[in-house]
Amino acid sequence: MKDAKPPKSWLERWWSPDPRKAPDMRKAPRDVVPGLAAYYWTGGSPTAHSIRDISSTGLYVVTEERWYPGTLILMTLQESTAGR
Repeated sequence: MKDAKPPKSWLERWWSPDPRKAPDMRKAPRDVVPGLAAYYWTGGSPTAHSIRDISSTGLYVVTEERWYPGTLILMTLQESTAGR
């Protein structure tokens, strides 16, 4: 028999909500733009990171980096030749 986890308390649900149940908080519709890459500095040479979708208020950068909410990142967006 599989060990069942006890239900989360209200504090645990608030502190670490289930992302599958979170409301979509985006303020603008997202568009897919093939061939668009983001460059940002992490201490080494900037490398191209693909962008999954973008809007007038934000973008989804495909990366292994994890930033805290509210972190400001200076990025350069550029059309990549791979997307053409």
